[in-house]
Amino acid sequence: MSIAKIKSNHSARTTFGSVIRKDGSRVIGGNAAPWIERDQLSQEQLRAVVSNATRKFMVSIDLNYRVKRAVRHVSISFPPGEDLDDQELSDYCEKYLAAMILSAENPELLRAFDPSTFRVAVEEFRANELHYYIYSIVRHTDKPHPHAHLVYSRINLETEKAIGTSFEWYRSQQILRDLERQYQLEVLPNSWEVGRRAQSISQLKKEAETGVISIQKQLQEILEQAGQASSTVPEFIEKAQAQGVSVRLNFTRTGKSKGISYELDGVALSGNSLGTRYSFKHSNPGLCNAFGLDYDAQRDNTVIQALCQRRPLHP
Repeated sequence: MSIAKIKSNHSARTTFGSVIRKDGSRVIGGNAAPWIERDQLSQEQLRAVVSNATRKFMVSIDLNYRVKRAVRHVSISFPPGEDLDDQELSDYCEKYLAAMILSAENPELLRAFDPSTFRVAVEEFRANELHYYIYSIVRHTDKPHPHAHLVYSRINLETEKAIGTSFEWYRSQQILRDLERQYQLEVLPNSWEVGRRAQSISQLKKEAETGVISIQKQLQEILEQAGQASSTVPEFIEKAQAQGVSVRLNFTRTGKSKGISYELDGVALSGNSLGTRYSFKHSNPGLCNAFGLDYDAQRDNTVIQALCQRRPLHP
């Protein structure tokens, strides 16, 4: 099984620099930097690697100044025991990147998914088109589970066009499921297949008649994207608030979570009513289990309580 978290950033230097400066990190793929081990470099050599990679990224990014967040940072994680060697992990990440670009250009490849056709198309894209994008794959060894960081520019060196981001987290999961099968890993169910409360018949009927999406479905979509893009529970709350969602999380006197609720457009729903993956109780922190969010009560509870006092933004 594998999980990908996608973030968009402004700065190639900051993004790549933070990834390669981690102790024990090593570049295992891409065209932005050579295959190197961070621990074998002096500080001067490390700065040179970051500077050279940044220049390559900027050649691409500067081609399309209209794209404000041209740098993508994807962390791809695996559970302990599903370890890939450097070459396998590099290929895994490269196939993921090629498939994400290809499916953005041709969404029908995933809609009418045929594994053989899709894999052939991805390999052809890797061989003939991927070099038009600047990217780097960096393996980290700071945690017990295997994981790598993929940093890339969305701008094509030849066409100067940016990779589309529509339905990005849906496409990401479909692509990961196919890669898991290729590499004979445990196949993780897609997030929309588990732990998510389905709409009622009346909700579906109303949506079909009016075109208005229910608050339940809107909240699920917003929270799904927030969870996919977050690393911690406070970060998840901030991202939900940025999309206009009010978040309420109650604690016992001993600091244990009693539950979470969300409000959008004046309608409040509990996490459990949306699905277990959006719940947050001490005995069963669904958010952490579903999205791999890090949570430490002693560290996070005060921050969470302060965040829950904020008014949500209105995008």
